[in-house]
Amino acid sequence: MQTTGKKVIALDFDDVVAHFNAHFVVFHNKRYGTDLAYENLYLYDNWELMYGCDRETMALRAHEFYNSREHQEIKPVPGALEAITHLSQNYSLQIVTSRPEHIRDVTLNWINEFFPVHFEKIHFTNGFMGAAGSIIKKKSEVCREIGATVIIDDAIKHVKDVAASGLPALLFDRPWNREEIPSGIHRMHSWQEIVDWIKMNA
Repeated sequence: MQTTGKKVIALDFDDVVAHFNAHFVVFHNKRYGTDLAYENLYLYDNWELMYGCDRETMALRAHEFYNSREHQEIKPVPGALEAITHLSQNYSLQIVTSRPEHIRDVTLNWINEFFPVHFEKIHFTNGFMGAAGSIIKKKSEVCREIGATVIIDDAIKHVKDVAASGLPALLFDRPWNREEIPSGIHRMHSWQEIVDWIKMNA
């Protein structure tokens, strides 16, 4: 349900608002001696091939990063601050992130530094490295609950899920999502493209 008279836009957090992977690969290379490059992160969930470890080890490394100084030094995605400031004047912007609930405080600290008044709500779905036993919600389910009119995300599996429910989905172009996309999904290469699309369609 919408909580204001404004149309609701759902936004993913990592690599849509915060430039997560660009900073994580630097952290991972320094800490674990790897030689990863952001542009070569072409497999979304294949931890063994991309990072040389299994999912459990990757979860530990991700949480180490969440609690590091480097995490708080993540910068917004280029163009995000200006675009989100502009959109927040006319839309209810709500974060729908796969991040686990137990790193809410770390996430909110970052948001409050760069986007203190821009987002109406933050929804954690526990889809990425959530604690054992945590309840995982589909982003399409959250979008339905909040009455979203469009979602912006970088993960193919999430935009496919949302688009299948009949909601338009904007796929933020990243190295790991450069594959053919079905109808209902629109590939965006910048925040300016996103703003232009929303002006015309949302």
